[in-house]
Amino acid sequence: NANEIIVLSDNMKNTINAKLNGLNKKISVLSSWVNSKKIYPVEKDKNKFIKSNNLTNKFIVLYSGNQGRCHDLITIFKVANFLKEDSKIVFLFIGNGAQHNTLKGLKQKWSLENCIFLPYQEKNNLVFSLSSADLAIVSLKKEATDLVAPSKLYGHLACGTPVCTISSENSYLKTLIEEFELGKWVNNNNYKEIANWIIFIKNNPIIAKEIGLNCQKYFKHFASLDVISRKYEEVLKKL
Repeated sequence: NANEIIVLSDNMKNTINAKLNGLNKKISVLSSWVNSKKIYPVEKDKNKFIKSNNLTNKFIVLYSGNQGRCHDLITIFKVANFLKEDSKIVFLFIGNGAQHNTLKGLKQKWSLENCIFLPYQEKNNLVFSLSSADLAIVSLKKEATDLVAPSKLYGHLACGTPVCTISSENSYLKTLIEEFELGKWVNNNNYKEIANWIIFIKNNPIIAKEIGLNCQKYFKHFASLDVISRKYEEVLKKL
């Protein structure tokens, strides 16, 4: 009976329309957003978060946010296990969630000294924690493909961080990352491909910077607070 339905991804739109045929015309896809006045790139040598957490001269692979049931985090830990002999690469997990204790158990079981856990950061520290990453990971389990759209992606784009997305090949994340050259998409459990790409980005900073600029450009045109709020306004005016 709603006049308009707003969802976060094409996957969500298709799921609703498949179950209730005929709603397509009143479903709008509006992504999550980030306020660029609060989240933006911070140079490494000026980043107090890196210094205070003894991460200087480390290549930081960041997973920031909910460690929830719908996120493929085991694949990330397999990557960390595969790369644990490289002392320069660290996997930083900021946040909490349903899988948190399982992940801590895996760290101990597999002796992963390269995995670091930190709690959720205060809002005024978020710009520094997100900007600390050399590469960010956003992941979804296969069964969550049509139900979840990770909002954490947009903070990484705002900071100009190359992104590795882990998901089913049917996910909108694959299309988004590949079409706009925002990083790399990898299928669930393909940890060796992710590990190889991490090494590639680590050894090719010029390419990493180019990808980061693509991320900032996409964010500015499609996912800033200004852009998305205008789209919400258009929906409201239509009604």
